[in-house]
Amino acid sequence: MCIRDSSRAQPDDNAATTSPSHNPEHDRFHLVLTFNVPSIDIFCKLYNGPYPQNMSGAEWRQQYCDEARTLVHYDGSSSQENRGMNMVLNTLFNVDLREAARVVKCDEWKKFMEEYNEHCLETDRIVYKIRQNKPFTAFTHLTKVCGMSQVNLLLLVQVQDPLTYKIKFDQNKEQSASYCNTLLSKCLVPPPASTNSTTNANMVAVMLFDVPLTGHAIEHLECVDESVGEIAGTRQVWIIEELKAPPAANQSKRPAQ
Repeated sequence: MCIRDSSRAQPDDNAATTSPSHNPEHDRFHLVLTFNVPSIDIFCKLYNGPYPQNMSGAEWRQQYCDEARTLVHYDGSSSQENRGMNMVLNTLFNVDLREAARVVKCDEWKKFMEEYNEHCLETDRIVYKIRQNKPFTAFTHLTKVCGMSQVNLLLLVQVQDPLTYKIKFDQNKEQSASYCNTLLSKCLVPPPASTNSTTNANMVAVMLFDVPLTGHAIEHLECVDESVGEIAGTRQVWIIEELKAPPAANQSKRPAQ
């Protein structure tokens, strides 16, 4: 729903990268959040609002991020298949962590979160930072990355039919073992309820973990299987890194979408 208080979990900008996501002028970051919810339908309803101060979800998030670029995806599994849980991926751009921490320091927010958790308790939350200000438009651009032997990636791409793309991805997962960790990697699709802009309605999100920066792996990733319905020229390739709070951080103040 928002960043509850992540001021203690600042990204490390000293790590090797081609173009860090930290903008010194605005002190903003691109973040990717993943977590599980009991119902994607209930989540979408709560995600859209209303929020404190009679704001919509979009108005609330606009206080601390570029809401027009915000994306929501989920794993596409039915609750029955997934034992009552659905994985959500929430991508937020140009997040002002200080402002995000400020807006949640009010009694209205506390009450809102109590009601939210009663209906849609989130579990297994992981926060990633994006290591670039702008995405690569092709996997071949990964050859520019220095000081790293492997990376975790978020691919955002427009497709003709998200569910067909996901089915093809899951069917071909075993063939991906040479260029990613197939146990962790997954494809997520837009939720049934309206949370993304109409321009991103057919955008899928693919998380690829432990991708080796070798010519062989990059060549395989760059290939396009025409049967999956990918729309040419729409790839956004982002390098992501898990963002961990220091041990002393208060775990009850973990980031939220």
